[in-house]
Amino acid sequence: MSTSIYCAVAINEDTRSAVTDAIQERYPESQELIPGVFLISTDDSANDVAVGIGVRPDEDEDEPRHGSGIVLRLNGSFAGYGDRELGLWFRAYAGSS
Repeated sequence: MSTSIYCAVAINEDTRSAVTDAIQERYPESQELIPGVFLISTDDSANDVAVGIGVRPDEDEDEPRHGSGIVLRLNGSFAGYGDRELGLWFRAYAGSS
């Protein structure tokens, strides 16, 4: 499987810190855009990312481990104005502009 860029969002404010901790532990190279919103570069599928950060139950779980969230796969294109470091990160992991 090829590397993809995902946007992971911790939706519930009450569980945001647990989801954030799980993201930072599992994907230490991730970039936090704003509190609870991360860019993640990985070979994992969107489902694997969601299970791994605890926002989707694994097959032996009834509920997510850490809270509500969503994982979106990005298409590799980006545009806009923001932090230079974010642009450099995106270019390094997405390989496009």
